[in-house]
Amino acid sequence: MGELPPYATEEDFENAKQIVSQILEFKGRVNSSDDYIEEKTLNLMSIIYAKGGDYSTDMIWAFGDTYVDMVLRDEKSTYDKNIMRECLLRFPESKAVYEEHLSTYEELLQHLFYPEVINEPLIELLEKNQDPEKAKQYCEFIEYMWRYGDDSIKNVVDVSLLERMSDDPEIWHRFETYISDEFKAYINEVSV
Repeated sequence: MGELPPYATEEDFENAKQIVSQILEFKGRVNSSDDYIEEKTLNLMSIIYAKGGDYSTDMIWAFGDTYVDMVLRDEKSTYDKNIMRECLLRFPESKAVYEEHLSTYEELLQHLFYPEVINEPLIELLEKNQDPEKAKQYCEFIEYMWRYGDDSIKNVVDVSLLERMSDDPEIWHRFETYISDEFKAYINEVSV
């Protein structure tokens, strides 16, 4: 644990830590590590001190709810940006589609964008059983999204990418030849 902010006691910290943990769980961030919760608790307590507040339960709840929203939004934005950056690095030809998408929707709608730039070309390659190296690149990117994405990215993988490919048994079989055993096990677990 880091240094407590001025005038904070261990009891204040433990109370704040419990509240931060509850807020995180309420907002869907379960299984956060103790180190993560402690870091966010100390940050929250420092903000409360800087704003002239005390460490009462009411004050921690009032500041904590907004603070956790901000932290989770920033983390999600980082995941989204990292996945998009990786997509554009692996598939530079998708940059024009990305720019058009942003121009049309003013934000990235992942459930629309990724099927267009990943699924459609991949399914075409798998249907024709052509260009195995390019097909492998698309499959590896889908697995990358699953492995390094947050829950919203994994939802895109499950709902918008995998589900569409599973409609055709031949395409699905070809897809499975390009993915890891670990990813196959995840898919089998989710589909049960």
